[in-house]
Amino acid sequence: MKTHYLFEQCREDGAEVKKNWVSYLSNIDDVVEEAMCINIRRSLEVLNRAVHGDMRGPPPPIFKLDVVLNKNKLDFNPSIAAVNDMILGKQ
Repeated sequence: MKTHYLFEQCREDGAEVKKNWVSYLSNIDDVVEEAMCINIRRSLEVLNRAVHGDMRGPPPPIFKLDVVLNKNKLDFNPSIAAVNDMILGKQ
């Protein structure tokens, strides 16, 4: 059931029901806030490991870019545009 539907079902009920409804929504807010904090913390931990490694050796490369000097011209593989798209998530 959707929360809105539940609210509509008890909208006309008395003050006690509304008090319980506010308490219920407060609990839902707390659960969602805690879940978001856990998710953000874990995402930052993954990012930290990606950037700094696991401290047993050098950090792993995030991406590889080969650069070749060819007759005074730099050739990039993958191209700079492709790397930019990868970083910005446009793949």
